[in-house]
Amino acid sequence: NFFVYKPADLTFEEFGKAMQENPQKVADWIKALPIEALLVVVAGWVLGAFLGGLVAALIAGWARCWHAGIIGGVLLLATVLNFYRMKNTYDVAHPDWMIVAGLLLPLPVSLLAGKIVSILLPSASAVSKP
Repeated sequence: NFFVYKPADLTFEEFGKAMQENPQKVADWIKALPIEALLVVVAGWVLGAFLGGLVAALIAGWARCWHAGIIGGVLLLATVLNFYRMKNTYDVAHPDWMIVAGLLLPLPVSLLAGKIVSILLPSASAVSKP
């Protein structure tokens, strides 16, 4: 998002410094972001939950959905922490639709990835032996 909707007067390095030194400047930039930029963030959350759940389920030899669900739970906690930190550090609240999406999507999407893997690659114990 930074490279597409970049603040006119800041480079990437300066923006990183401004996040710590001048939170109001960052807050003003965040508040001016268009809805497309926020949709990209939500898409990133969903994609991260799906790919994380997928990888966890692929690595797990058993209980693939449980392992994928753990990833979804961690991402859900990280999302809640993000909401909290953005409000307390930059005094910027996410739009309501973004909060709802952030709370409802990570866990089911990661579980979906785990279910897809468990259907496509059943564990060795689930395969019937002749």
